[in-house]
Amino acid sequence: MPLDWQLLPLRAVLTERGEFNTDLKTTRFLSVLKDVGVVPYEERDSSGNKKSDEMEKYKIIHPGDIVANRMNLIFGSVGRSAHFGCSSTEYYVLRGRNASVDTRFYGLIFQSRGFQRSLVGIGSGILAHRMRIYYEELKKVLLPVPPLEQQCQVIEFVEQENARFDRLYEAYARQLELLGEYRAALIHECVTGQKRM
Repeated sequence: MPLDWQLLPLRAVLTERGEFNTDLKTTRFLSVLKDVGVVPYEERDSSGNKKSDEMEKYKIIHPGDIVANRMNLIFGSVGRSAHFGCSSTEYYVLRGRNASVDTRFYGLIFQSRGFQRSLVGIGSGILAHRMRIYYEELKKVLLPVPPLEQQCQVIEFVEQENARFDRLYEAYARQLELLGEYRAALIHECVTGQKRM
């Protein structure tokens, strides 16, 4: 870790949003899906949490909040929300403690496999796939705290690398598609006698 970065407990960097959907501030229900992040309920597949009719008991989520499923956090059910809505009380809704915290940076940390695996030691439960992470323990987890400018540089670098990998994946998928078409054409030519082996 660079020397000018601090290492602080989560409670000094992020704070839990304590806002609830009383008076039905929103009827938009949000889900957190493994390796996907925060999505509107209607956009998810059949997996994920079930919607309740008692939405006034749910937690409010603002754009930029980090939302984590306390039961499945160590398996990737976490993300940074792009939406305003509400969700289950089984989720932690975290926001930056001050203006020197960019939740995009901490969203990347929460979504990293290394960070998720490190939480196994504080999980409670007898089943590994249903280990509950209690907030009392989560808030003690140490997080790197770079200056805000460096947080933004890391975010920019990751976004550029993700875009590069997306382009490579698209090129690879296109090559596979073309090879499939070539194979089908070759088989057709051999079967119809247009080409001899």
